[in-house]
Amino acid sequence: MTDATEHGTHAGYRRHVDAGEPACDACLEGNAAYVQKWRIEHPASRGARNRYQNARGRAMTRLAQAHPGEFDVYMAEELRVETSRG
Repeated sequence: MTDATEHGTHAGYRRHVDAGEPACDACLEGNAAYVQKWRIEHPASRGARNRYQNARGRAMTRLAQAHPGEFDVYMAEELRVETSRG
């Protein structure tokens, strides 16, 4: 991330993510504060988010059952990505 003026903000956090790099501690804290404030200001979104996540989970289960070979390949690829990040 090149612009130091955005460190410690949600925008700074997004720039790290968009650049494919781990966010610095200041940006992690800034993003956490942003998300907490947003959730307080938008309490109805929690229910919508939970409904979406529940539906998505059920759809993923159905896809995995309908296409087990492809799902296993994609899952293995994504696990490799996750392990390389951490």
